[in-house]
Amino acid sequence: MVVHGARSRDRRQRRSEGAGDWTPRREHQWLIGQLPWISRQHRHVKQQLGAVRSEGRHADPRVTRMRQHGEAERQRQAQKLAQSRDVPTDVVDHDRETGLFGGARSPRRDMSARQARGCHDQRGMVRRWPEQLHSNDARDHEQRESDQATQYRPKGNASHREHGTIRRRPSRLFGQPRRAPRANVVQSKAGSHMAMRRYLEGMRYLGGMGLLATGVVLGATVLSLAPARAVPKRYSPYRKLNVFARVLTYIENNYVEHVDDAKLVYGAIKGMMGSLDPHSVFMPPKQYQQLKADTQGEFGGLGVEVEIREGWITVVSPLEGTPAAKAGLRSGDQIIAIEGKTTRGMTMDQAVRKMRGPRGTRIRIGVRRPGQKKPRALEIVRDVIKIVSVTSKSIAPGVGYVRIKSFQERTNVYLRQALEGLGKKGKLKGLVLDLRNNPGGLLDQAVRVADLFLDKGMIVRTIGKGGRVMDKEKAHSRGTFLGFPMVCLVNGGSASASEIVAGALQDHRRAVVLGTQTFGKGSVQTIIELDDGSGLKLTVARYYTPKGRSIQEHGIAPDIIVQPTAPKTLEPKKKGKRERDLEGHLRNRQGKRQPKQRKRLKDFQLQTALDYLRAAAIFRSSR
Repeated sequence: MVVHGARSRDRRQRRSEGAGDWTPRREHQWLIGQLPWISRQHRHVKQQLGAVRSEGRHADPRVTRMRQHGEAERQRQAQKLAQSRDVPTDVVDHDRETGLFGGARSPRRDMSARQARGCHDQRGMVRRWPEQLHSNDARDHEQRESDQATQYRPKGNASHREHGTIRRRPSRLFGQPRRAPRANVVQSKAGSHMAMRRYLEGMRYLGGMGLLATGVVLGATVLSLAPARAVPKRYSPYRKLNVFARVLTYIENNYVEHVDDAKLVYGAIKGMMGSLDPHSVFMPPKQYQQLKADTQGEFGGLGVEVEIREGWITVVSPLEGTPAAKAGLRSGDQIIAIEGKTTRGMTMDQAVRKMRGPRGTRIRIGVRRPGQKKPRALEIVRDVIKIVSVTSKSIAPGVGYVRIKSFQERTNVYLRQALEGLGKKGKLKGLVLDLRNNPGGLLDQAVRVADLFLDKGMIVRTIGKGGRVMDKEKAHSRGTFLGFPMVCLVNGGSASASEIVAGALQDHRRAVVLGTQTFGKGSVQTIIELDDGSGLKLTVARYYTPKGRSIQEHGIAPDIIVQPTAPKTLEPKKKGKRERDLEGHLRNRQGKRQPKQRKRLKDFQLQTALDYLRAAAIFRSSR
């Protein structure tokens, strides 16, 4: 803006003196004030482009008349302004030449718009920005003398000649170098285009600042004015939601048959979850209710825990006493067909839905066992599966046996009751904790179960995304069962929460882990209930044993490896002769009473655990 006169100089001096008070808050307010202007100019650009397209395509007479009227009015206003202030027409009217602004506008409005946006004034200069007043205040003071020496006296206007010097403004925005003084006032057409180029640069910068100031409120408008910028990768998935919305709209509007919106959305979510690990699943409302029933302990079906392994539905472990266990299913068996349909490529949800059903109904499945060439067909009758998570009994004098089938709600309470019941029969000299074929369950229950046998130290540590430690669970001394040796039984069906308990007892040397390698599921899932009654089971962390071991893929290696069945004995099949079978053998003077033979258990792993506990008792008594 060109300023002259005493009042103008005073105003300029006050503005320069107050430049030091320019703060980010004032800058923010000033930028907010420019946003309506950006929006208006954007609309003008769109209108002009639309008018040009319409004129080139079909030459609408109304559009032509409007453009002609606007150009004529603009010429009149420009000439009037040039005559009043002796400013060349090509300078004032350079906006019209570039095709940005059309229609009749008042000179005052044009000038105020240029002043507001920091654009070229009526002499082809650029108004100084507040940021420059602050950053270049010292430099302005130093150049004031040289500016006074540069006399700029336009022709035909006495007031300009009378009041003398007019200081030139910098030609670039935000503290960039100044231009050299012009030789004359009259701009050529090329100079006008250069001025327009500088103006567009300023508007581009302002567009970027508007984006910073208002976020996404005027995102579409600002982005259309600002230069294209690389979008960070973290935003790209959300931008792809636009593609999803468009596809959904196309299907709803153009698909040959009517489709249910819920099915489309649920199918898309399932596909998205299918790209994650096999334990992350989306559950529609009915399936989510089934999951809640599972954790509460009752549902109808076969009673088998399954997962997808190598594309097939694979048995993790059958629940004890269920139809699946009675039919002979084992950990590692592959269910290759359900009701004559292959399970290859079938999702976990589909397989579970097909295997569950009302009590008394029959289901046919095809089972392939590792090591066997031919699969076999089984017909199983469904039953109500009541999961009793804890059972206990005494297997020898002073030796207790506790079986945990799964980790459900209140499992720790039932385990405490079982231990107290065994203690009432006599002091515990040893305990066998059976976690075989336990598919896992609730993480908090696994922590509480381990806490019953540990009085200090870490139980489990969970680490989430980016190495962030989500939780550290430690043992407490109150209510701990100590003072007796323990053996923890595991096998390939022991997974997840079972491995947490076994790993904690093993690392703290509280129990001897006996059996075979565990399943190796070292991830933690969280259940998220959605607004429509559906649920999301999402893998959020990995868990580590107290010594920092990751169980994922590897599982828990037992301290003593014992196979489920006894190895072939080296003894001969026929019993050999003993001393009492020989003729003339000496009699036992203590009588005919023979030492009582201990009855061997059919469960070879359990019998081995009992033998180790007896050996531990012998070593303790000998000390």
